[in-house]
Amino acid sequence: MERYMVYNAENDGQTLVVLPALGERKEIYAPLAAQMADFRFIAIDLPGHNQDNQADVSIGAFVWEIKRILNDLQISAAHLVGNSIGAWICEAFYAEYPAYVKSLTLLDGGYYFLADREDDEGEIMLPVIDSLEELEQAVDETVLAMDKLAESEQQLFKDYLMNNFYLQGDSYMHHSREQALNRLSKEVTATDYCLKQAAELPLILLLAEESMDEFSLEKMQLFKVAHPNADVKIIGRGYHFLPITNAADVAAAMRELLSPQ
Repeated sequence: MERYMVYNAENDGQTLVVLPALGERKEIYAPLAAQMADFRFIAIDLPGHNQDNQADVSIGAFVWEIKRILNDLQISAAHLVGNSIGAWICEAFYAEYPAYVKSLTLLDGGYYFLADREDDEGEIMLPVIDSLEELEQAVDETVLAMDKLAESEQQLFKDYLMNNFYLQGDSYMHHSREQALNRLSKEVTATDYCLKQAAELPLILLLAEESMDEFSLEKMQLFKVAHPNADVKIIGRGYHFLPITNAADVAAAMRELLSPQ
C-alpha cells in the first residue's frame, strides 16, 4: 500500500499536505480534494495505518517522513491540514520545519493539549468482525447516529468505513495496528504539540458543531485569545471527520484562507 496519494496531481500551484485522524486512512480526504479540484492534495497515511508495517510509529519519525516526501516531490513548502490527531502532528511538523509550512488548517483538533481533558479510556483495542453482515450492521449504526448528515454524505461515509476493514481468513480486520494507535495516542497526550506562541503564518481552526461540548468551547475561546489573527469557525451540522462528512463547508472555509495567497 502506498504511503501517500496525490489528488489533483495536474495542478502544480498550491499544494496541501493533508493528514487523517487516528485510525483513519488518507482516502478520507478524497471528498475534500474533489471540492477543491484546483489545489493539489498530498494525503499521507499515519504510521501503522492502512496495513503499514513500519517499525517506528512515533510522531517524530512521521514528521521526518513528511519532510522526506516533500523533498522527493520537490516541494519546498506546502499548506498543512490535519484532522483530529493530524492537526497536532501538523503543529509538530511546523515546530520542527517551519520553512516548509505556508499555512495551518486544524480540523477539529490541535487547539488544546489533550491531557487537559483527563478522560483517558485506556488501551485501544481494535475489533475483529466475524462476517460481512456484522460489519455492515456496525457501519450502518455508526452512520445513522449522525442524523444531520445528508443522504449523499451518509452513503459516502458508509463506503469509506466499509473499506476501513479488510478480509483476513474468515474475519474482517481493521486496517491499522493497535501498537501504532496506542503509541500515537499516548504521544499526543504526553507531549503538548500545540503552537507555543501566536502564529506568524495563516491559521484556521474549523470545529465540528456536533462534537462541541463545554470543554471544547472553553478551549476554543482560549485559542482565540492566544491566536487573535486565526480564523476560527464552527461548522454547522459538523461531525468530527470533517474532510468526508462536511467537505463542501470545509472547502468553502479553507478557500477564504488559501485563495488570496
